[in-house]
Amino acid sequence: MSRKKKVYIKLLALLFIFIGSIFSLSSCFTIFDYYNHYTNVSIDIVDPTNGKIEIYTNSENTSNIESGDMLYIEAIPNNGYKCDSLLINNKECIDNPYIEVNSKSYTIEASFSKFSEMSNDSNYYLNDNNEIDTTYYDVYASMGYSVTPSIGDVNILVVPIEFSDYPSFSDSELNAIDIAFNGYKELNYETNYWESVKSFYLKSSYNKLNFNFTIVDKVTSPISGRSFINLESKSDGAGSYEILDGLKDKLKIDGESINDFTIYDSDKDGFIDGVWLIYNASDYYEVYEYQYFWAYTYSYESISDLASPNFARYANASQIFLYAGSEIGEDAHTLIHETGHLLGLDDYYTYDELEAPISATGGLDMMDLNIGDHNAFSKTSLGWINPLVINGETSITLKPFESSGEALILPVYSNKLHSAFNEFYILEYYTPTDLFYLDSKTHYRGNYPSYYDYRGLRVFHVDARTMNPFGVLYDSDEFNTSKVATTNAELVNARIVASSNTLSQSNNRNFLIEAITPFNIKTYENAYLGDNMGYYYKDEELIKGLFTSGDVFNATNQSNFFNAGKTNSRTNFDYSIRVEYMDEEGIRLTIKR
Repeated sequence: MSRKKKVYIKLLALLFIFIGSIFSLSSCFTIFDYYNHYTNVSIDIVDPTNGKIEIYTNSENTSNIESGDMLYIEAIPNNGYKCDSLLINNKECIDNPYIEVNSKSYTIEASFSKFSEMSNDSNYYLNDNNEIDTTYYDVYASMGYSVTPSIGDVNILVVPIEFSDYPSFSDSELNAIDIAFNGYKELNYETNYWESVKSFYLKSSYNKLNFNFTIVDKVTSPISGRSFINLESKSDGAGSYEILDGLKDKLKIDGESINDFTIYDSDKDGFIDGVWLIYNASDYYEVYEYQYFWAYTYSYESISDLASPNFARYANASQIFLYAGSEIGEDAHTLIHETGHLLGLDDYYTYDELEAPISATGGLDMMDLNIGDHNAFSKTSLGWINPLVINGETSITLKPFESSGEALILPVYSNKLHSAFNEFYILEYYTPTDLFYLDSKTHYRGNYPSYYDYRGLRVFHVDARTMNPFGVLYDSDEFNTSKVATTNAELVNARIVASSNTLSQSNNRNFLIEAITPFNIKTYENAYLGDNMGYYYKDEELIKGLFTSGDVFNATNQSNFFNAGKTNSRTNFDYSIRVEYMDEEGIRLTIKR
């Protein structure tokens, strides 16, 4: 192997710097600094052989940069500029970078222009280093509740439950349960329609959450199906509680009793991470007309036991939901939605009885009408992404959210966010790809809207501020996640999310999350988003859900989403975001204040 030539680039406060002069430039990378000043810097790096360069670090880790990728550079506030670190794809920080062009003596040329005055009191920075690491798991823990961990390898029990007065599961039905939960095409064991629960969450979390669903032997319910319906009609969870009582002792895998439940307690809190109950009830009218054996998620009251963890968070549903959106095979849409509840996510549709029961997110979300992927707020609140926080004027390019996890937060109360549980606006670049692809081409559940089949910027207003159980609202998103409320006196320090998309259950009647539309039309009680190239007609109104080239989001253009230009926190919203252009690689935004 030939020795590779390395060139170290230093940035000096000069109008142009040239390192070599062999060939002309062909690709441009926009660079932003992370300190209290703004620069407009470009660097051109060319490899004539294949258009690719490599970044090497002292630890010899390598990151490939394709032609057209974004580079981010850190400028140090001293007498000049120097190349101190590079940030690739908004995530990977590389110290002391060396630029290497294969094994040949190709020259790298860098040019810098339009430097602003070096200033420590400028109003711009990109806050990438401020980790947003508090999740729904922590919020529930502060109340003494256990939810399913959203990070790591998590083992979940799936229990087929048979009622003696209903037909028994067939072998094909039991196999369908396994495929719906565990199907994975790389293992040549996939659903015939869309994703399994396992494959969905592995992709949605960017490989941060790996579910392993253990399908245990079917268990005969201690109560009949009729008794279950009677109990559930009187009190939520009453029927499923009867089944969960004593269920641990009945669980077997291939005829062998489960003796070690600690493998189902990845966070070691003394509770099983999650359990699914699938019922052998498949009558369409019972389920859809009368909502017997309906899909829902609940918490089972039990005592923590580290040696033999007990049930806590569980979901249950009729087996009919395995085929809810498909006539050709197993469908996991509903299972994925309810698993979102296991993780702590709220419903984004409304429970209120409205003439037009359409939510503030317009139907288009996994936690709304069970379609597409989770949005950027949901993924932030589960610890899967760490969005850039904007606090000033800049231009920036976002890569497609579905593949990159890149998102921007515009804070409205504090310039520093310590968790997703605050008020802010969050932006993501939507493309009809990956987990969005099928639901942009196919209508799930008949008259449900389909996702947009074009690209654009999604903007959400989030008000996830927390309050204690006594109704005290907190504007700060900092709270002690290690303190668990075990007594009434300690509940004053516990936190719950104050807002909900069901306004009758929401503090101050604020939405938890609302989709902002370019044409200043609210979806709530009005019309679904999606369908027909992203437009939906109702009462001759036109709703466009995505911001595209030339569209501008600000408090004037979207006045219906503000109260006299103010946010829920009563702060002025002084941002203006313009979509400059977009393609399959990214969307270019200009942010002004």
